[in-house]
Amino acid sequence: MSGFSSTVSGKETSKRQGSEVAVLRGTAENPIKPGDIEDLKQRNRQRFEAATSTHTDAAAVTGYPSFDLENHFVAGFAQKFGTGGKPMTYIGYGTYDQADEDGRQTSGNSVNSSEESASENSAASVHAELDAVVRSFEETTAVSKDNQNVSIQSEGDVEPDVGDNWHQYNKIISSTYCKLGKNQLQGNLYRLEDDHDSEPNQNLWGSIFSHNAYYDDCSGCVSGHYTSSMEAEHRWGNHHANPSQDGLSGYYPNNPKNGSYSNEFTLSLTGTGGPSASVTFDYDQQDVEVTPSSENNNAVWEFSTNHAESNRDLLVNLGSQCWILDDISDLNEKPAVGSAYNKSTWQELPGYTTSAETEVVYKHELE
Repeated sequence: MSGFSSTVSGKETSKRQGSEVAVLRGTAENPIKPGDIEDLKQRNRQRFEAATSTHTDAAAVTGYPSFDLENHFVAGFAQKFGTGGKPMTYIGYGTYDQADEDGRQTSGNSVNSSEESASENSAASVHAELDAVVRSFEETTAVSKDNQNVSIQSEGDVEPDVGDNWHQYNKIISSTYCKLGKNQLQGNLYRLEDDHDSEPNQNLWGSIFSHNAYYDDCSGCVSGHYTSSMEAEHRWGNHHANPSQDGLSGYYPNNPKNGSYSNEFTLSLTGTGGPSASVTFDYDQQDVEVTPSSENNNAVWEFSTNHAESNRDLLVNLGSQCWILDDISDLNEKPAVGSAYNKSTWQELPGYTTSAETEVVYKHELE
């Protein structure tokens, strides 16, 4: 397979010689846009199908960036089609520093110099991680029902016990860099196979993600800054047109906890009279306080640290499940099933905090 290097709306696209990973790199001045990703996905799918004589599922659900995060820009994107045409996805966001309501401070057509330094530093961090992820994707066998191998690992990584009754989509990584740390999601989306779903006209979907706030001992930062809080959400009701009447049927953990805590949670189908099916994952909470809640078919967890300790990461695994109507006639208007969202906040000086958001949207691939 020959490599290529080209430009899409000013963004760098690259493909190493012999690599099956398609890559986009953006900057604060020239971020990746929705059309860039759609073009890359289409070309990547066509290459995969031509090389393997395997048709990818046009209605498959893949990871997609959110373009609604204020003061954030998409700096990196990577996709590889693996076994059975399932794509693995990486999303990397940079952050604008001290931005105005338009997302950036400008002087004429130029970004303010102090903002440019912070913004470009965050983009450079995304590009460095993107290179590592591409190497991992090249060495990774895609997740399938018959092959559960995943080589991308980190602290807080999610490796649930997946039963044969669940369709497991390939792994998604979403990272956002700011001057004080990295905010990251790693995880997967699941759908109960139709022949194990005894509920008519609806499907049970599950989401299990590691939500992580990483502390960065950055140069030029005030010493003693620390991770102060994290807000995590599984947003089923914000995207898809029709969650069913049953809607959000479980999220874990679902009770307030304070302090260190470990348990095992199961996303399961019960009480319908049909075959049982489940996805089980471990939950290990550090010495923090968590307050779970739900609204409009969205699961929300709010974490606050109990100790102002520097050089401390916050890593938790969270899961939820939601019944969604299987009528997809309006996919062109509302193609997303749901999303996983994370917001991390670091305390630097008394009364001064820095936050970063990251989000993965579960979006149907359409021809």
